[in-house]
Amino acid sequence: MISKRLLLICSLIIITIVITSIGCDLDKPSDILDDTELLISVTGGQDQNSKQANLATFTNHPGFPINYDRWTEKASVTIADIYNDGNAELLLPTYDGYIYAWSATGQVISGFPIRNPGWHIRGRLTLGDLNHDGKLEIAAGLESPTAGIGSQIAIWQPNGQSLTGWPKNTACSRIDQDCGVAAIIMTDLDKDSDLEVIAATDNRDLTTNDSSRIVPNLYVWKSNGTVAPGNWPNEDDHNVAIIGQMAVGDLDGDTYPDIVTGRDYNRLFAFNRSGANLSGWPHYVWYPYDVNDWRDDQIEFPRSSPALADLDQDGDLEYIVPGHRRQVNQTTYLNTDLLIYNSNATRFSGWELSASGANLIGSNTTRMIEAPAIADLTGDRQPEIIIAGQDGYVRAYSAEKQLLWAYNYAQGKDIHASETVIGDVDGDGWNDVVFGTFAVALGNVGPVGVYILNHNGVPLQGTPLWISSPGISNSPALGDLDGDGFIEIAAATYNGWVHVWDTIGLSNPSHLPWPMARHDLQRTGLYQDLLPNFSQSRKIISTSNAMTGDIVTFTINLVSSGSTQSETLTLTDMIPTGLSYISGSFDASSGNVDESDAPLLTWTGNLSTANNVVIWYKTRVNIVGSASITNTATLSVESIEVNLSSTLIVNGKSIYLPIIQN
Repeated sequence: MISKRLLLICSLIIITIVITSIGCDLDKPSDILDDTELLISVTGGQDQNSKQANLATFTNHPGFPINYDRWTEKASVTIADIYNDGNAELLLPTYDGYIYAWSATGQVISGFPIRNPGWHIRGRLTLGDLNHDGKLEIAAGLESPTAGIGSQIAIWQPNGQSLTGWPKNTACSRIDQDCGVAAIIMTDLDKDSDLEVIAATDNRDLTTNDSSRIVPNLYVWKSNGTVAPGNWPNEDDHNVAIIGQMAVGDLDGDTYPDIVTGRDYNRLFAFNRSGANLSGWPHYVWYPYDVNDWRDDQIEFPRSSPALADLDQDGDLEYIVPGHRRQVNQTTYLNTDLLIYNSNATRFSGWELSASGANLIGSNTTRMIEAPAIADLTGDRQPEIIIAGQDGYVRAYSAEKQLLWAYNYAQGKDIHASETVIGDVDGDGWNDVVFGTFAVALGNVGPVGVYILNHNGVPLQGTPLWISSPGISNSPALGDLDGDGFIEIAAATYNGWVHVWDTIGLSNPSHLPWPMARHDLQRTGLYQDLLPNFSQSRKIISTSNAMTGDIVTFTINLVSSGSTQSETLTLTDMIPTGLSYISGSFDASSGNVDESDAPLLTWTGNLSTANNVVIWYKTRVNIVGSASITNTATLSVESIEVNLSSTLIVNGKSIYLPIIQN
């Protein structure tokens, strides 16, 4: 096998390691770890891969860029196979109500653009199969240019025809205000195999504190356009807007998805599928601690977006959300803050204090959406948090709140950034961070573009990929547009250009942990490990010390906290010298056991995050002398191998030591 060489710079020590087997304790992506020679050289804290990533190799994809000559705001490009025919399309809505779709060669798809005269589209599209025909429906928020008119949630089939039952109207509670759509999510809230459509709007009425005033701004519909059962539409008792994003996932552990969001003040919300508040929510947020005191600084949530992820891999989701801090009785925001909450609205361990950024760049908080992305940057199978802040920095944090790195994207200029997307675009086996930048005042203040940082926060050579001013506030998208097996980077500018670049990174799903705005086509904001994670699996021995002739039972508990695997897993266990297998004792809670090649035992089966597998067998000690026997089982799936070991002391002698009192 051809060995691969990785040059990692961190200090002045040079170490050569030859890896001959794959174990669960290795901190390198599994697709690099096969007979790999790793050359580690440590200098001053930045790393360079021996395969130097050069953005000059990221060339324009044939047929792009395209000048579609229309204004685009926060509407990210989307790479999706809407016809389910094996060919991906590139979709993009525009401010004047058009929805474009291009082929991989840059040709406008038949039936597009979809035109919505008299309406604006500011936000991104949401896609999902609502009618079970195998194709993806397209949802967008339509906003009226006339004050006092509520927005519409419109859904089209891929042929450009409106889906039956849509569009749906939303409320606008004052005739003197514009009412827009903040976010749209599709998810199966009630687990009936049909997607629901969730929409958040910025409907509000800040002229009154009357809690009896009904100002709805959170909606849930069934796929056919009927209102979902429960407390929908939902409203805030302070009549405050939602102008950020939402996320959905099972926050309370009842197996049903919940909806989380912030409103445009210092309050976070979490609702179950019926619209009822989860226990502990809504929750006021203060600085430094949540002490419910209006004399304290407060952290508010304008344009901020939550994410849900199991950061500590205990099976429970955490609620990750950025905010802006302001002092009591002041209107100016001071700086950024990143918070993490448990499902009961207490702050996550290690995050009792928020992770604070620097002073904000510019006073305009309406154009930049601060949204965390979750991915494994360090190769240890643990999720990290990556976020671009309005203070001019992209930062990466560990789940324990360690700041891994911070990259200054603004460089002293009035520049903001898009949401980050994550994928291995340079093909070195490590996830990269990709984002766009734009001028705050939408002018020409300096270079803007698409930046690519490696997993250590170091820009790839040639960063940024050039785009015209004022740049992009919507996030790029990563995906295989042309079906060649490699990742493309797509991005759209404010002023009517859509770009696509070819990369050298493979487009395997495991290489794209957060490939687009809000993680996925349904815009759930929910991180799920794309690879199985067996770190909680254990091999247990019935006793740690046995004598000749004793029977010893080995129990293997297989636990997956990553993605559910459809592939069959294989576990092999060679009974070591000093132990003899007791025929007929090999069994498992599920799957198939095979002892025909004993002392080699083999189990095959499937494993999901909901169902653990327990495997057990018995052995007899057959040696006379004292020994230490290590028994190792190997679990294999796809390119991953995990070794599970336990050690038995045989015929050990007890030694009694005196206790000496000083």
